[in-house]
Amino acid sequence: MKLDDLLPLESFSVAGTDVDVGAYFEVDASVAARSNAIAIENTTDSVVKLAVGAAASEVDIPEYVAPGVAKIINRALLPGQRLSVRAVNANATEGFVVVTYMAAPA
Repeated sequence: MKLDDLLPLESFSVAGTDVDVGAYFEVDASVAARSNAIAIENTTDSVVKLAVGAAASEVDIPEYVAPGVAKIINRALLPGQRLSVRAVNANATEGFVVVTYMAAPA
């Protein structure tokens, strides 16, 4: 399976003012279905990163997304996992972080 073959499952949008360099901001408390990859678009003015896991115990997904960049991260998510986002270099003061779960067609 190639990343080009993946279809969107579910999409979430996070306002830029909620994404800062402090605590992670919850994107999804519990992923509903298994996904094969994560599409992320960062229209904020900060570098952002995603993480999985319970609040205060997040584990970083080792990918950074620069301002104005959209990319697909080849990382599976399992049902029930919590997904969060955090700014890396400075608080995001404008724009959005859009996250879309991707899965193989049925």
